[in-house]
Amino acid sequence: MKKILDEKLLLSDFTFGFELEAYLKDSLLKNIPIDKDSEDYESFKEYLIDDVGCSKDRIYDIKTYADIFDIIREYDLNQDDIDYAFTDKEIYREAEINFKLDKYFPDDAPWIKKQTTGFTSDGSLSEGSFEWRSPVMSVTPDAIAHCVAFLKHFKKDVGYVDSDCGFHTHISFGGISEDDAKWIMIKLSQDNEMLKKMERLTTIADRNKEYSDMEREPINFWSSWAKTDYLYEIREALKENNIEKVANLLDSTKYRALRIHPQGTLEWRCPRDFLSDDYSDEYIKSFFLSLYDFIAWMREVLDSEVEGDYNRQNLLELINSYDVHPFNNKNHTSKYKKLAERVSNKPETIYKLNDLPLKGAFDLVDILYNEYGSNIITGLIINGKPIPENILAAVFYIYTSGEIKEFIRYLRQPIPVEKAERMSKTYGSRYFINWSWMIQLCFNEMSKNDILEIIDKTKQDYYNMRFCVPNDVKKVPTWLNNAFMKKYGRGILNN
Repeated sequence: MKKILDEKLLLSDFTFGFELEAYLKDSLLKNIPIDKDSEDYESFKEYLIDDVGCSKDRIYDIKTYADIFDIIREYDLNQDDIDYAFTDKEIYREAEINFKLDKYFPDDAPWIKKQTTGFTSDGSLSEGSFEWRSPVMSVTPDAIAHCVAFLKHFKKDVGYVDSDCGFHTHISFGGISEDDAKWIMIKLSQDNEMLKKMERLTTIADRNKEYSDMEREPINFWSSWAKTDYLYEIREALKENNIEKVANLLDSTKYRALRIHPQGTLEWRCPRDFLSDDYSDEYIKSFFLSLYDFIAWMREVLDSEVEGDYNRQNLLELINSYDVHPFNNKNHTSKYKKLAERVSNKPETIYKLNDLPLKGAFDLVDILYNEYGSNIITGLIINGKPIPENILAAVFYIYTSGEIKEFIRYLRQPIPVEKAERMSKTYGSRYFINWSWMIQLCFNEMSKNDILEIIDKTKQDYYNMRFCVPNDVKKVPTWLNNAFMKKYGRGILNN
């Protein structure tokens, strides 16, 4: 149901908070002593001597958490086997002491709506890591200034990030409804300028320049952890008046650049790397300017009533009339949930699943993708060993084009195009394969035979498939033009 605003929302009516995933600096890990009198430490010593082959002299040198993590890295140990040797709580305590939260997020600050809920662990990160949840704050200049100052202090004195560390920002306002969130996603899919701001971060000096004039490389914000492909798919589905497809794309799937979070916020998952030591503090300021721009844009969008040929209320009623995701994880059998758990613990199990039927392959990959991420199967493909054809078909049906680009150059087997198409037909718009966009994104990595197979065996029409050639390709290859002549009765032009 459409939420009627009595008056336009003020920026200060919006709230935001962030989740910071990071590692504690080694200089602070040295402040955490090891309890050498504990039973856990005795077990740890026995493990290092008997199973790892570590010398007693080397073990004698272990005095702090920093020394333990040096041992883990030196001997390439599995953290799960020795995590009893240290506790995350000690890492959280040291981080909190050095965060100086009273200075940066004081309890009496008028812009703080709810104080921090503290620390937690993140299973995707290694030893010495933490996830910290900021207070919920009003969108005001003071709040943003304190966040910038805090993160500059964090980089200098407390922690560091790597490419696996996320920075997830949650945005909300009083009374936000699911329809509000859907409308924002729809409007974002149509706005190239705002999409560009969501997908990359430039320095303050470069914010109003074209890419070719930039002094520094922008930071790409899209990744396997924060996909943007689905926004372009929403745009195409609206062009085709395929409302069911739009409904299925507007879900709470975790690994998206912007998603409708089950807790009732919009979660912007894109930001990544801008806190890296490789980049100056100028990127921190630029990020919060982008956040401010995005929230100001949302404010305008929530006051709009039309998108293309659609009225907001009518479009949302059409979208909500569909039973979204009839094939979501709750309908998977326990058999495939258990199999997915086995694969998550031992990925090479995939290689033994050649007899898995197409339905089973979909169930397995769907669970793995939504509960464990895309990296498990991506890693197996990068290793160069062929994986079962039905599982690969499910990967091409479920994964986004950006995720496929990560492994396509390492693929040592043909893309099972017909099986992926059959899966798409069977499961409808649970996921959506944009073959044209996939070829364009992977044009230099995808094999000629796979491109020809996609053109020949899929039902994508000429007007969509013709965009498969990237803009930087000066001349369409003869073999590709011939394939278009054979399939569509007309050649392809660079557009």
